[in-house]
Amino acid sequence: MGSLKSWAAGLTLLAAVLASAAPGRADPAGFSGTVRDAAGETLAGAAVELLGADGHVAARATSDAQGRFQLPPVADGRYTIVASLAGFTSARAAVVSPPTAQPLSLSLALVPQEIETVTVEAPRIGGPGVSPSGASQYSVTEQDIGNLPAGTNTPLSDVLAQMPGVAIDQNQQIHIRDTEGPQFQYQINGVMVPLDINTNPPFISMINPIFIKRLDLLDGILPSRYSYATGGVVDIETKDGCTDPGGSASLYAGQRDTIQPSVQYGGCSGKFSYYVTALLGHDNTAFSSATPGPNAIHDQSDQGQFFGFFTVQLDDTTKLSLITSAAGSNNQLPNVDNLTPQFSLAGVGNYPSAGI
Repeated sequence: MGSLKSWAAGLTLLAAVLASAAPGRADPAGFSGTVRDAAGETLAGAAVELLGADGHVAARATSDAQGRFQLPPVADGRYTIVASLAGFTSARAAVVSPPTAQPLSLSLALVPQEIETVTVEAPRIGGPGVSPSGASQYSVTEQDIGNLPAGTNTPLSDVLAQMPGVAIDQNQQIHIRDTEGPQFQYQINGVMVPLDINTNPPFISMINPIFIKRLDLLDGILPSRYSYATGGVVDIETKDGCTDPGGSASLYAGQRDTIQPSVQYGGCSGKFSYYVTALLGHDNTAFSSATPGPNAIHDQSDQGQFFGFFTVQLDDTTKLSLITSAAGSNNQLPNVDNLTPQFSLAGVGNYPSAGI
């Protein structure tokens, strides 16, 4: 929300004074012109007066819907054209009838009578914001993850890679602001993940986007509570059984022997709620290939993940929560074909390097 103080636009009076048919005689066409504001828009309802040298009103007119006005002919002499409109102070300019040039154009700028305060209110839509801690904050929601090509089957590392300052190396390790490993912190539902779990094994391998309701990346200057997390903080808000009841199952498959079944289910009973999700995955892309071409030799990966979130509402101000997560993986290391053995093994001939 902000306030925009804007000066009321100036009013411009454009009067074209036509030369009289003969010197010394009244101008048969009178004075005519157009009333506009400072932005060039025409203004209707402006009062235009032609004052004589003694201050009397010689003629009056009002600008029409197109801002035009027409004053009747007057006798030769010196006059003052005055324009006024509600909300503006009047402005004036001296003219002579008959004019010395044809046509004569005048521009009158009006000074606003008062400052107008306009309140503008609009919600912030996406993009970076400022978190309560003062750090930069980037967010993705459950819907944003669902809109990705692989949806909720997208690895969490690829979800994070959508955010500024995040990169993935060839071994699928996350780097935030050119840092990795213990240089950034994970927290789930406001609870920080212990350091030993975060770093060994990498905590990111234990979670998947299926249970994420909202994910925020905090970076920049972080408060001291995050201590070592100089790279950033990955703050995850999970689904729960009360707000996301019911369940679903899905099967994700693709090239490189990729197949990944998953299931999620949540419910709420009285003061107790629960939400669980699990997946199994198999593919042939455990690590970067050691040989040219898309198909690596000996690079299969089998993995499984489980997540559970259980809460009990003890009273109006106290809730007991249990967050559980487990992951297991079996990854092969890619081989290179036709390598010459550096050492000989008794009883073993020329064993192919691709078969190791």
